[in-house]
Amino acid sequence: MVLKNLIDLLFILMVPGILGFIFILPFGMFNNTIGNVSVNGYEDVMNLPFFYWVAVIIGMFTYSMMLFALWFLKKSARFFMDNNLLKEPVSRNLNKSGLFFIITAVGAMGSYMAIWIASFDDSGVSLQYGSNLFIPLFLAIIGLFFKMVANTLTNARLLKEENDLTI
Repeated sequence: MVLKNLIDLLFILMVPGILGFIFILPFGMFNNTIGNVSVNGYEDVMNLPFFYWVAVIIGMFTYSMMLFALWFLKKSARFFMDNNLLKEPVSRNLNKSGLFFIITAVGAMGSYMAIWIASFDDSGVSLQYGSNLFIPLFLAIIGLFFKMVANTLTNARLLKEENDLTI
């Protein structure tokens, strides 16, 4: 019950984020914790580096993939409440959710790299050890875990069907 409610709450809180991309970017109020870019006017928005815009586009794509991952996880959570884990939609939705979490992890890493390239200058390379690297790694682990659970549930369902046929 708590798991389903938390998944629903996270999904509901993330949906307005898509609208944030649409309304915030055109008005020059984009603030990103990955790349520290100060925007004072429309000219500053137009003069942003190319790779910064690549990072923004990848970020929007990644955010959408995260919403899809949560949507499929939300669909699976309904079956958790009824304790029907061996249903075919559970494993299918967990598999899709895992795939979208992995795509989210790759997209987040791509966005971080594009921001790093956009902020690169001739003065040298500055690599920092921070939590930004842990987020894509954690998302990839979650995605692979969901794919593994989906595969286990599929195998369990097939074994159950086989045992039901032999009785």
